[in-house]
Amino acid sequence: MGIRRQKIKSAFRALSNEFQSVQPGEFIAPVQYGAEQFDLRGEYNTDTSIFTPANNGVYSVIASINFEPNLDQQHAAVIAIRVNGEAVASNIKEYSAIVPGFSNILTVSVILSLQAGDEVDVSFSTLSNNEGVGGVITPSIATSFQAARFPSPATGLM
Repeated sequence: MGIRRQKIKSAFRALSNEFQSVQPGEFIAPVQYGAEQFDLRGEYNTDTSIFTPANNGVYSVIASINFEPNLDQQHAAVIAIRVNGEAVASNIKEYSAIVPGFSNILTVSVILSLQAGDEVDVSFSTLSNNEGVGGVITPSIATSFQAARFPSPATGLM
């Protein structure tokens, strides 16, 4: 039998462990996911909520937010996955008037070719009638950030 090469494994999952206040008109970046559930290679920083892959590769990245607005009016909410400060995937969802305390859950996912040292994080904002909507991002299993590397070569990726 030949020698099998070890595949580079990389994966993490983190949840929010604190209420994050969102002021009207505020752009939140990065969203805080401070409760690490696992991190196979020590690539996720709970203090900054930034994932920094150690190796080039193809990664699946998924993020979600549970947002409770404090206004009962129609609004839009935006969640984005960012690489080195630039949005690479986003989800914009419009909500009709709701009762305060009702949660809006947004999710975004993307498959990316990442380079070692890229910084991946999550941003969030809301808008209603050209004004921001305040509220709170709640700590729950619905507020999560995770990534995993697909089996892929560490070289030859763009």
